[in-house]
Amino acid sequence: MSERKGETKRQHYVPRMILRNFSKDGKRLSLFIDGKRIDRASLRDQCQEDYFYGADQVMEKSFAEEEGKMATFFGDLAPERFAILRDEDVHRLKLFVAYQHARTRGAAEHLSKFTGAFAKQTLRDSLVLNKSTEISPEDLESVEIGIQGEQHEAIWLAAKTHPILLDMNVKFITTARTPGFVIADHPVVAYNQFAEHHPILSRYPTSTGMALKGLQLFLPLSPSMVLAVFDPSTYEYGGKSSVCKAGPADVAQLNRMQAVNAYSCFYFDDRRMTDAALSDLEQARAKHPSVYDKHVATSPMIRREDGKMSRFIVVHHAEVRVGAKLSFIRAIDGHSYEDYKGPSVPIRSREVMDFAELYGKKLEEEVAKRRAARPEEGTSDTVITAEGASAPDARRT
Repeated sequence: MSERKGETKRQHYVPRMILRNFSKDGKRLSLFIDGKRIDRASLRDQCQEDYFYGADQVMEKSFAEEEGKMATFFGDLAPERFAILRDEDVHRLKLFVAYQHARTRGAAEHLSKFTGAFAKQTLRDSLVLNKSTEISPEDLESVEIGIQGEQHEAIWLAAKTHPILLDMNVKFITTARTPGFVIADHPVVAYNQFAEHHPILSRYPTSTGMALKGLQLFLPLSPSMVLAVFDPSTYEYGGKSSVCKAGPADVAQLNRMQAVNAYSCFYFDDRRMTDAALSDLEQARAKHPSVYDKHVATSPMIRREDGKMSRFIVVHHAEVRVGAKLSFIRAIDGHSYEDYKGPSVPIRSREVMDFAELYGKKLEEEVAKRRAARPEEGTSDTVITAEGASAPDARRT
């Protein structure tokens, strides 16, 4: 499909206004992919696909508008700009991170592979129970199952659930050292330093869900700055200022998170990179299990009162775990959790969970109304915007 006047064919899922911060001239940058370093790669060719958000331009224009506002807010990324943040600033930053977490090719692959793994297990169980002679459960291994428009589904999920971050806080992490920070093509890393090092909670395979206690989200903005969203009931980040300073070990750990979380590559400013640091990131990525491969766990089959057979199916993946103990963070949750028996790390707040669920239902109702009002326009009825959605405001008072 050729590009028409007034539309954007090459749609970026990591904003160029961020990638430019990792470039010497705003046009080219260095990257690491498939075990190889590539210098002077064209910036405009990175983290993009033709009509990734759709030919209707709705989401592309919405993201572009919000990116313009965020570029103005970030300015030159001087730390003193962020020493004091207003409530509306914190809300906007959390929303920006929530959508960035959902809008990449990596996020789309996560959702599609999750759906495929769940569907395969369901079909496998059905074939066994029905004693199919035409198709065997083993035949499913040669079939790829996913969803079409997975990037849209991932963004839609973020639109419905972003209020789950209402109770989170924001800090900026800075360094003037070399090596500086790197950024992946799936750049928002979900991490949980508290759970990873906890004697009880570290046993759970799932600790980085958006509602879970101890969640941390890290988004690099430049070789000198990372934006962090974190659970304030679990951590203290630095002092009263909204800016924390990272030491050399902190930078290395945050960069390893990016290397592991990358869908295919990570980017860096070659003026702020060393051969030793790059080798460390290569090893970290090679040694860590893929965070994109999905694994299935099932409970035993049970017969229900209605005579039907059922069981639980759990799909999970390896989470980013690099042993990080960031020096500017202090854990303030001293609970032992010895008596905790949940299926994952505990949720942060039932109140926020309930509010997010209500918000999601209201948004679905709004979409249903719009579809009913203009069915002749087909499915291009997107109501999500990069600032949120056209449903009641998700900010709480």
